[in-house]
Amino acid sequence: MTDQQQPTVAQPVGNDDPQPLPADTRREPKSGIAVTLTQAQSLLAHLGTVTSLIPSSKGYNNCLYLATISSPTGTTAAVVKAGGWCWSRVKTEAEVAGLAVVGAAGTVPVPRVLAWRSTGNPELAAIERMPGVALADLWPRLSPAHRRDAVVQIARIVGKAKTGDAARALVTKGAIGNLSVRHGPVAHAAGPPQVDDVTAGAMVDGGLGPWTDYEGQPAAMRYLTDTTRAAVATLRSPALDVLQDMRDRFTARIDAYVAALDGGAPVPGSKLPVDPAAWAAVPLELVHGDLTLKNVLVTVPGTDLAMRADDPLTLAATSDLALDQGVQVSALIDLEWMGVFPWADEHRVSYEFVKPDEIADVFGLDGVPAAVRAEVEELQALFYDILESEYGLPTPRSRAQEWSWLTGAIAVRDAIAPWWMKNLVDQSAPEHGPKATACERELDAALVAMGF
Repeated sequence: MTDQQQPTVAQPVGNDDPQPLPADTRREPKSGIAVTLTQAQSLLAHLGTVTSLIPSSKGYNNCLYLATISSPTGTTAAVVKAGGWCWSRVKTEAEVAGLAVVGAAGTVPVPRVLAWRSTGNPELAAIERMPGVALADLWPRLSPAHRRDAVVQIARIVGKAKTGDAARALVTKGAIGNLSVRHGPVAHAAGPPQVDDVTAGAMVDGGLGPWTDYEGQPAAMRYLTDTTRAAVATLRSPALDVLQDMRDRFTARIDAYVAALDGGAPVPGSKLPVDPAAWAAVPLELVHGDLTLKNVLVTVPGTDLAMRADDPLTLAATSDLALDQGVQVSALIDLEWMGVFPWADEHRVSYEFVKPDEIADVFGLDGVPAAVRAEVEELQALFYDILESEYGLPTPRSRAQEWSWLTGAIAVRDAIAPWWMKNLVDQSAPEHGPKATACERELDAALVAMGF
């Protein structure tokens, strides 16, 4: 695969699903996935002897273990990640490639890649065990001043990660896709890939891409068009015939929207840009893809964080922690969605700690009290200030008009075939009715917001 590789020309939207849903549609990503001591030893033999391998409850898409490796020079702690069955190669390579690129900056705290393989059953990645616990575990107990300090730390780490030389070199190539390794899949690697071997490849979700400018169509336009068409194909797949009524109700609106997205005749009231120059002007950036509080590790100054003996990646308790000195960000983790994408992608899926409408889940609240909303709005302004002024990065505030139509287009795509749509296959499942209703409601709202 090369940076300039072009996918096939998009075909008219039809009912054929290029990637049918699996027969066992309700199977979770970690089903049937495990790592044995023998597998861990084979992966990490270059570092010494794996003396223990303890599973953790952490991780939804992957199985996580804490491995202890002994050698004549000392002891090493590693997190061993076994990739879920839903993906082949792409997530493993996106993670190790992302760690190589971000780590090349030298000033961004991320784990070192100790070993990995992007083939085999299961795919494996062993990374350095970084100190600290997920910031999500401590956020509600921090004072507003300490939350502010944490946001400043995160903003500057994000800025450095996105503007390092290796990151800029990738973005400058103009290819959109999740990160990949040129010579993959790899049967075994004792360390991270070389930065020069990292490129934009196929997407983790759906396997489409990469995209570059082609025949007058900007990469961002091609990316949204192709992934939207793929979502329509999923909705119209025979596997989802249980949604025939929904399909019928939305067919005309979806087809009109896709035609406009393809650059067809202007539609009155549509928010989609007609001029390809608007798409060409969309900045690309290195995207983490899931930069939320659960993927930010922190330490507590002067405190030895105790982890559970039976779950070594989980904090034993938080009630007795002294947080009067705040926290120190020790690492960004979980880079398995990393890639080069339009800047708005990151702001849509990450940074829930500066989003007033999403912060309730962090605090375990049913709603957002006025005082909490006001604090989060202040944190958002601070976060944007640092990204804009110190690193020259785009934000929803600095590019408000572009943010509106670009995230609107992403919302339509995601509402046509949300990731949880597989649960709608089984009409007997208790969640079928509510989820089907939610699916229709979200799709209608997304289309209306874009003028369709």
